[in-house]
Amino acid sequence: MPTPDYVTYILDSGLAAVGSPHTGDAFEIGPHRQLSIQLIGTGIGGADSLQMEQSNDKVTWENLGAGIAAAGVTEDTCDAKFVRSVMTIDTGTAISIVVCAKP
Repeated sequence: MPTPDYVTYILDSGLAAVGSPHTGDAFEIGPHRQLSIQLIGTGIGGADSLQMEQSNDKVTWENLGAGIAAAGVTEDTCDAKFVRSVMTIDTGTAISIVVCAKP
């Protein structure tokens, strides 16, 4: 079976005021190493932050790129098999995280 040109994962949707870091589920990205991470929400700021993490075994995690503290799209290259989000939200705004991955 051929590898698709890209895959899209909704890592988290509708998070609001979760306070201490919320760790999302891990997703296997296979051969897709170029990631576009989209942080969606209005009123993001203050202590709100998103840190993407990567792992080869879902046990040991390391940061993937710099933390994200504003709505928008960030590009990163992943060197591992799995990715997940770690989100801190101190506002009442609803936030969603979408990752588009391509080879």
